[in-house]
Amino acid sequence: MENIENILPLSPMQRDILLRHLGAPGLEEYTEQVCWTIRGAYRPGVFARAWEQTVARHPTLRTAFFWEGLDRPLQVVHGQAELPTERLDWRGVPREELDGRMEALLAADRRLGFRIDAAPLMRLTEVRVADDEFRFVWSHHHLLLDGWSATVCIREVFGTYEALCRDEAPRPGPVRPYAAYLAWLEGRDSAGDERFWHGALAELDDPAPLGIARAAGGARGGERYAVHTTVFPAELVERLRGAGRRGQLTLNTLLQGAWALLLGHYGGARDVVFGGITSGRPVELPGAESILGVCVAEVPVRVRIDPDAPLGEWLAGLQAAQAEARAHEYCSLAEIQEWSGAAPGGRLFDTLLVFQNLPDAQLGAAEVAGQEVADFRRVPTGGGLGHALLLEVVPRRDGLVLNLTRDLDRVDAGAAGRVLEHLRTLLEAMAADPARPVGELSPLSVAERARVLAAGRAEREYPADGCIHERFAARAARAPDTVAVTYEGESLTYAELDRRSDRLARVLRARGVGSEARVGVCAERSAELVVALLGVLKAGAAYVPLDPAYPAERLAYVLEDAGIGVALAQERTRDRLPAAGVEVVSLDREEDAPAGPPAMAVRPEGLAYVIYTSGSTGRPKGVMVE
Repeated sequence: MENIENILPLSPMQRDILLRHLGAPGLEEYTEQVCWTIRGAYRPGVFARAWEQTVARHPTLRTAFFWEGLDRPLQVVHGQAELPTERLDWRGVPREELDGRMEALLAADRRLGFRIDAAPLMRLTEVRVADDEFRFVWSHHHLLLDGWSATVCIREVFGTYEALCRDEAPRPGPVRPYAAYLAWLEGRDSAGDERFWHGALAELDDPAPLGIARAAGGARGGERYAVHTTVFPAELVERLRGAGRRGQLTLNTLLQGAWALLLGHYGGARDVVFGGITSGRPVELPGAESILGVCVAEVPVRVRIDPDAPLGEWLAGLQAAQAEARAHEYCSLAEIQEWSGAAPGGRLFDTLLVFQNLPDAQLGAAEVAGQEVADFRRVPTGGGLGHALLLEVVPRRDGLVLNLTRDLDRVDAGAAGRVLEHLRTLLEAMAADPARPVGELSPLSVAERARVLAAGRAEREYPADGCIHERFAARAARAPDTVAVTYEGESLTYAELDRRSDRLARVLRARGVGSEARVGVCAERSAELVVALLGVLKAGAAYVPLDPAYPAERLAYVLEDAGIGVALAQERTRDRLPAAGVEVVSLDREEDAPAGPPAMAVRPEGLAYVIYTSGSTGRPKGVMVE
């Protein structure tokens, strides 16, 4: 028990983070990094003393975590802990190479990670790039501090450093230990939490499909995520704040509304759920704003989109719902998921929106004891914690900084860029007219809308007495060598697409697929997907889309409800289908079959496909389309 000051339970958010960390201990998403530069007569020894005093004052900074052999995980506060500091001398590195070297240093530091059972779960790297210029990287594990706490900690370090440089006694405020927050959590009345979240998430089946996401792939080497950063100008932010003031709406509410509309647009849904991060610092706990620890909570934000509602009224309803949820945010996400009635192992949302409403940490070009502190920033990391997208919004004096983190296996770079563009388009429209109906808002730019309208403009009379695959066959006969499908470097001509879909139709008929039988199609966007849809129609059957990104429970329900006996899948999506009960035909391997389409009559009024949407009972419902 030597050097042990206290033993404490974990907060709900800490339990969630630890669970994810143990499930994938190699992930670097939990390493948080803060950078800054000091120019002038920097005093390394004094700065080290400032850190030493700050670590000595705050128990959280001396904490490690233990779980093996315990009934529940615990955090152990050590009586003493020394901040590991590495000092590098890069004065010989050319200036034009410094930024690249720093990025490589940051990446290596993230890969290093932390042993969470060894305090302190943080370290400092000091890089001397000139005689009077030093760059810093302060890293810590997300189990230790949330963003607010990290900012409070840095401000205290610099305040102490300035006092010591002036030979004055530092006068930081009183310490409010994390133990006080944990005690408040333990003593709060949580009786209504389960009832609230069960009601808030009632009849919620699965996340609306993201639309722009691929199915999760296998493990990849190197980086698991990428960050795309843009800045929305101060002029737009001021117009948004003005619209918010008129409707008594916060900037966060406007962003949540825009994000919900964007998800609804991508997924074709009017009921969407995304993750939100709340501060978790109760106003009734004195000194809560000065506590160092993990107080934030990750909670689901459910938004029902009413296209006929005036935008301002709809946003006010969203804000009121979030205010009501605030009293119930002190729960773990695992508990909320259990209370929601969602299937075990499923997920409530695919995206996370984080509005960083932090205390002013922008030291910017401020002076500290005659030294310039510049380039202060938190490094965007892959804190998406398994989500396809994480959007972090950071208010600054020059506008809004948006850091969009994408899972490399699920969202490509082009889609991420469009997300940021579409979000700005929505916010511009919201700032321009808060009274317009919600349904009139579109994320498409003027140019995008023009392209869509031009593509859909019918300038010829369309024959209504034939089937889609018959019209395609006629086109293939007229222009067999014209490219019909292009996707990620792969192209098929009309003749190739016609031939492959004919062969697939015969394979399906040989397996007993008859007129209007339902055939599942579990495939990612690809040329094979087009082959599959045409092949099913040529066989006289109806296709049933099976999104590979959906949980296994939902796919199994659709297969059973639609009466699917045969399904088409790519090799990489095959394991999304059950091993028994359904015959799976591979789209990646062509089977032997006679040439030409199967000889059978298909009527234009016959069933073409069945699409499943979330129903009012919470169960997906199939909609049949001729």
